[in-house]
Order: sequence, then C-alpha cells, then structure tokens
Amino acid sequence: MNKKNLQTGFKIFITIGIFWYLFNNYSLIYNFELKNFDYFIYAVGIKSLNIFVIAYINLFAFLKLKTKISYTQTLKIHTFSLLGNFFSFAKSGTAYKAFILKKDFSLNLKEFSLFFILNQLIAVLSINLLSLIYFSNINLPEINLIFFRITIVLILLIIAAAALFIPKGSFNLKSYSELINIKVLSIILICQTCSVFIVLMSNYFLSNSLGLNLILSDNLIYSLIAISSLLLSITPNALGIREIILVSFENIAQLSTDALFTFSVADRIADFTMLIFACIFLLGKNLNLITSYLKK
Repeated sequence: MNKKNLQTGFKIFITIGIFWYLFNNYSLIYNFELKNFDYFIYAVGIKSLNIFVIAYINLFAFLKLKTKISYTQTLKIHTFSLLGNFFSFAKSGTAYKAFILKKDFSLNLKEFSLFFILNQLIAVLSINLLSLIYFSNINLPEINLIFFRITIVLILLIIAAAALFIPKGSFNLKSYSELINIKVLSIILICQTCSVFIVLMSNYFLSNSLGLNLILSDNLIYSLIAISSLLLSITPNALGIREIILVSFENIAQLSTDALFTFSVADRIADFTMLIFACIFLLGKNLNLITSYLKK
C-alpha cells in the first residue's frame, strides 16, 4: 500500500468513525446532563496528564529502539494518533503514528508493533495488579479473584516468552531486545501505574460531575474494562466493546448497568474534550503538521 492510499484510507476511517459514533450515541448525549460542570473540567484536566505520561513512555521506548526523536515531536505525534483512534476503526491513528515514525524517524515497524503490544499489555497488567491487591483485602468471592490472577499470569508468560526469544535474534530485531529487560520493563510498569492512578482520579471527578457515587471498587472495575478494551479496540475508541464488557461485570459492581453506561458516555465526552484542547494547546501553530501530512 503506497503513501497516498494509506492517507486516503485514514481520512475515510475518521469520517466513517465520526458518523458511526454520533449515530450510536446521539440519544444518550441528547439526554446527557452534568450536575457539576466544575468537576467535569477537573476530570478533563487530570485526563490530559496522561497524554504527557504515555508520550514519555513512547519516547523512552523509541530512544531504546535507537530512534532520534524529541519529546515534543513524540508528544505531537501521540496526540494526533489519539484523535485518530478516537474516531477511526481498527486503531488507524496508531497505524498512522507508525507510518510517520517510519517515514520521518526510520523506526522499524516490527519493533514499533511489538512495543505497542508490550505497552498495552503492561497497562492491563498494572490495573489488574492494583485490582487484585484491593479486592484481595475485601469480601470478594474467590472465583472473582481468579480472573485477575489468570490475566496477570498470562501477561507475564507473554512477556517472558518475548524476553526468551527476541534477544536471540529469532525475529531479527536487535534493538527491540533493549526493551526486554527487568530494569526497562520496571520503568514502563511504574509509568503505566502512574497513568492508572491518573485514570482513577479523573474517573472520581467525572463521577462527581454526574452526581454518581463511584466507590473505589467500581472505579477499579470500570478502569480495568476501559484500559483492557483498548487492547481489543477495533471500533472508534472501543465503542461498544467497553459497554459489552461492562455488562459481564455487573455482578461485582455497586453501580447499576445504566449508571455505568451513563458514566461511559461521559468518559467519552471527556476524552473528546481533552483531545480537542490538547490539539489546540499542544499542536498550536504546528497544526499545519497534520494537514501537511494529509495533503502529501
């Protein structure tokens, strides 16, 4: 696929995603009501911190992969890819990020793909570890804890397999082996844990803006679903996937399914608001960077 076709497909994905998103959420958004707008602004502000944290993780990995790129450049590309993923199908924003990194910074696409999967897995690992620690200290049936334990073990096995085979050159990715060591993985895990705490804090303020009583257990459950659904995302911003998973967790959540769905819609609106402001303030005068890439 040549460059022109990739960019045309990216535009089409975004356009279809916008209309699909509006079609599926119109009735919910029409009846949507914020009880406290100040808390909504706080939630959006806290959410925006994650853009900087994840951009740092990206930069840390890119430098390990021998890519000459600055934090500012990483931040701008990451922000644009988030906007693309919010509206487009099958993580087209991430695919476009990979394309730009390969074209302008000579990043190996295989290494980028493996890092993306590794980073997503560590994010899921982090929220599962926090959930397991919390739910282990309250009266929760053992059967519910098994889910967290199995997920943690599976992710650790995948990372261990990667650590075993990739350094041996089986995939011809010598630079990628720099990411598969205890020190580097620990740094990524710490950063992802910070990201999870930011998510939990923003969820708290967002729930207050809706007049909902989101206790810590429900916050962890929702955050677990939201973060995990992004790994499986094939729709704009995991639209529908997150909501389907929410239903399966209703037996251990204190909030009703309707309340969780309302919170999910509010979360998407907060994400969109955050991305718009991020594009304005982070890209600023460099918004022509986006249009120049799309027009080439």
